[in-house]
Amino acid sequence: MIVLQGPQSPYGADIPLSAVGIVMKVFGIVIAFSVGIAVGGQPVIGYNYGAGNFKRVFSVYRLVILANIAVGAISMLLFECCPQVIVHLFGSESDLYNEYANLCFRIYLGGILLCCIQKASSIFLQAIGKPVKATVLSLSRDVVFLVPGVVILSSLFGVTGMLWAAPVADVLSFLLTILLIGMESKSIRRKEESEECKSALPLSAVSSVAVEEV
Repeated sequence: MIVLQGPQSPYGADIPLSAVGIVMKVFGIVIAFSVGIAVGGQPVIGYNYGAGNFKRVFSVYRLVILANIAVGAISMLLFECCPQVIVHLFGSESDLYNEYANLCFRIYLGGILLCCIQKASSIFLQAIGKPVKATVLSLSRDVVFLVPGVVILSSLFGVTGMLWAAPVADVLSFLLTILLIGMESKSIRRKEESEECKSALPLSAVSSVAVEEV
């Protein structure tokens, strides 16, 4: 889309291609931190989920999310407040190039905080044995929402408008994250309440309940 829409803009096609290339490299570094944190908590979450220690599952998930919020917030502040410093790490170019590169960091990566939460939540769903939901959530941002957004917005607003596809995709995938995590949280809460009820019953009553369930 940059090749198609770039020549019609003041930036041409080469400047957006170079700037977006830098942005994607930096984006990959931030997401690597986010995914690394989530993967580190994955075996702990999976083990405690299998053992029925649901309180531990939620506590580890909260720690993973808090760590990702820290990574996302620091990254977002850097991208919004001093993008030119990051651009200069990759070399110094013309004023027009610097202008578009700043727009890329401030707009395209404006929702990096929400993206970090979404990536971590996708790995959480995988850890508790929900591969379908994990896959849907994982693909939602980068495929389901981002690709159509880039095509539509670039057609309407050119290479500058297409940058807004990323924050829009971040918001939509974050809403999907809230929905899926909320559903799983309710399901886990019900399992937890069921286990507590069974533990409160006498042994004979538990045996009769198990027979009835069979």
